[in-house]
Amino acid sequence: MEYELYLAALRNPALRPVAAEWCQGLSDALAERIDPVTARALVALMDGISLQVLLTGGVYDAGYARGMMARLIP
Repeated sequence: MEYELYLAALRNPALRPVAAEWCQGLSDALAERIDPVTARALVALMDGISLQVLLTGGVYDAGYARGMMARLIP
């Protein structure tokens, strides 16, 4: 549903604040445990990994995801 919201917001500018609110809410939740800048980077990383898997038909690689997250969260 998250990506459907993102795609709908690309076509309909009225939905962009809703999509931004979703991203901000997720970042805020993560920022309770890590700094806000790292939280935003982590959200972008998770979105990117998820989109790559969905678009390419690939398999989610948990080890890769953990490794990339470890680069962001020391």
